[in-house]
Formats: sequence, structure tokens, C-alpha cells
Amino acid sequence: MGRYYYGKKIVAEDCYKIDVQFLNKHGHLSPNSFSNGNIAWYINDSKLSDVSFSVDTNEKKIEFRYKSRNRYSGEEWTSKNYSIGLTTTPCNLGGERYWFVCKDCQRRVGALYLYDELDFTCRHCLDLSYESRNKSRNYRAISRYFDYEDVCMDIVYLRNKFYRGRPTRSYRKLLRKKARLERYELLLPGFH
Repeated sequence: MGRYYYGKKIVAEDCYKIDVQFLNKHGHLSPNSFSNGNIAWYINDSKLSDVSFSVDTNEKKIEFRYKSRNRYSGEEWTSKNYSIGLTTTPCNLGGERYWFVCKDCQRRVGALYLYDELDFTCRHCLDLSYESRNKSRNYRAISRYFDYEDVCMDIVYLRNKFYRGRPTRSYRKLLRKKARLERYELLLPGFH
């Protein structure tokens, strides 16, 4: 069975998220640099939140400036301005990896979440749950069935299955995923 909570927990998918991988991918975490950026979240072409940030890797901090409002009540916009620390760990092959330091619990985390009018904090401080953790075993089995159909369709419509007589990486990946999903055949009668 899925988990039942007496008071509904906040789900991570309902929060705004900013993670280190996103900042690194867009070049904001270069060593000894200062950069600015902006992120906006939309639903149905309606802007819900807009976050501006400044990353200073010399001082190892990120400063957030944003306006937010309660997504359900639609109250007036509130402005916030604060900074969160960054830390690094060495990578095995050289270089370093950046992490956020949660301002509430001081944990080293890769992602920060914003819910309603609170500040960006880690999932532990917000006591977040993931949508997938709240699903029952039967629901997960049924969703595997639909995943299986999607994988089969991806295989059918894959453009390049072979290159120079050998299967491509994407084709091999889809075949492995299909084989893994076929192991669940015994859970659902009439799986094929």
C-alpha cells in the first residue's frame, strides 16, 4: 500500500526547484566568477514566480531576489532578498562540485525548494515527499504497464536502430528497459 499521511505532506513536484546541476549547465558555477541569472515559472502562460539570482564563487554564496505569491489564494506579490552559502567537494577526476548549504539546517544539498511564501530550503526542512512515494504497489504495477507500451512505441519510431551493423546506444537502452519491464509480466495478467 501507499503511504497515508494524516496531514497532507507537501509534494516536491508542487514546489519551485533550483538545483546545482541547472546552475552548472548554464555556466553560473565557473571557478572565481560572478554571474547573474533569472528563472521564471509559468502555468498556462500565467507567471507564478520570478527568481533573480547572483552567484559569486569567490565568496561561495548565491543571492536570491524574487517576488512570490501564494499560488492558491493569488494574494499580492511579496519581495524577498537573501543569500545562501555554497560549498565544494573535490571530484575524483579533478575539479570540484558545488553544493548549496541550507540556511535552516546547514546541510549540504544539491537542490533547494520554494513553497508558497517560504524561503528556499532543502527538502528535509520542508518535510517534502515525492509523488512516487505516495503511490500504492498496484498503481506502480499499472504504471509499469503503460511505461512498457511507451517503450515499445519508442522502439518502433526510433530513427536509427543500427549504425554500421551494430545497435545504437539508444536502441540498446530501450531494449534493456523493455526487458526490465517484461520481468513484471507476472504481476499483471494480459501484460502483452
